[in-house]
Amino acid sequence: MSVITSRYTRVPYCFPVSCIINVFFYLQSTEENRKNTERLKTGDNRLLKLTEEATKLRELNRKRNLPERDQLNKQLIAATRTLHEKEKEVAELKRRIGILEKALKQQVQAEVGRHRATARKLYNLQCDHHELQEILKVPPHFLN
Repeated sequence: MSVITSRYTRVPYCFPVSCIINVFFYLQSTEENRKNTERLKTGDNRLLKLTEEATKLRELNRKRNLPERDQLNKQLIAATRTLHEKEKEVAELKRRIGILEKALKQQVQAEVGRHRATARKLYNLQCDHHELQEILKVPPHFLN
């Protein structure tokens, strides 16, 4: 059996089922991060549009003697309120992404540690197996 060693350790390189499952969860988390990032981008775009709209409404509000001044003031207040809500939502999404990334890194590190421990155990068992095979090859009259 050929032993493939990793760059950091001299233990056999194998893929236990738990490692494959964790890769699946890693890919799933990565997909969630991508979706959250897309939501964040769309939120940023909406935020930019609302900011531009609020700026235009402020300019219109500065002009005097507009017949629809009250209506524009209400629209400005509503747009500003929506802008603040979206800013809070964007901040919350950024915070959630940070938490998810941190948790994902911790999970991956834990899996790497478990994988290394399992690989070491496998290597030790292979060494023990080899030693026992060597003992079985010794003729019986040498064992006394």
